[in-house]
Amino acid sequence: MSDAGLAFALILQLNVDPEEYYIGHFASSTGVSLTLYDHYDTVRVGTDALTGVRPNTNVDLAISKSKIKRQAPPADNGLADCFDSENLPNPLKHYQTYSHNGCVHEGVATCYGVLCGCRDIFDPPIDGIPLCNVSQQVNCMLNLEWADYLKCINVTDPCPSPCAQTQYKTQAATYDFPNYAYLEQLYGFTKSFTDAYMSDKTGMQIFFASNSYDYLEEYIPYTWTDVIANLGGTLGICMGASLLTFVEFVQFGFGACVNAWSRRRVRKTVTHVTHVHPAS
Repeated sequence: MSDAGLAFALILQLNVDPEEYYIGHFASSTGVSLTLYDHYDTVRVGTDALTGVRPNTNVDLAISKSKIKRQAPPADNGLADCFDSENLPNPLKHYQTYSHNGCVHEGVATCYGVLCGCRDIFDPPIDGIPLCNVSQQVNCMLNLEWADYLKCINVTDPCPSPCAQTQYKTQAATYDFPNYAYLEQLYGFTKSFTDAYMSDKTGMQIFFASNSYDYLEEYIPYTWTDVIANLGGTLGICMGASLLTFVEFVQFGFGACVNAWSRRRVRKTVTHVTHVHPAS
């Protein structure tokens, strides 16, 4: 996608064959799930779907991008809850850059490994836990319940989001696919032939809605510098004070203290002289 707009869309024609795919833990429907994420992030299959497209559908997906930068702890009186991935070392073992999904994925994979004694084929390497063989994959991993997932999610908390992250949103326009009248008039295809040939087909046109993106930055609106500046402005209005008069006040006070100390010292060093007259 070299530019924004439908004319520069990424065009996909997908054949949804459910029997050909690994279904996973929680899949209960047929279709295509689209997940958009930044290059440093990771995606959790089955849980992070941003847009779902059912078979025999053609959809135009317009993507909007936004970047967010929040204040790192201990900002906001210690209430800031994001992870400062730009300045702190990455705590994850199997991902080069910290992300919320990567943190959750490592924790859940480790928890699943403990429950089954092996790791899923889609999970990152885990120290001391081997890869599941076919029997373990079918009998344990595929039989894990939703309660097991929630248990593992609770074990991984907390996994804060990074303070700097990129988010995507989509707007979809959906159409029926295929167009029977179009195929019949253009190619002479009958409806039965079209159904047999185009069954479970899905079309997608993915494009950026705009060449620009939103940038949202969180900042502290009132700092100690602002306090000092406002205090100085208030004193200037009410007392006519300024930096120069403050220096003069200090100089005047210092001079008064020096003069008082000098006068006191002179009084202590004065001696009384008694004049003695000779006898006549």
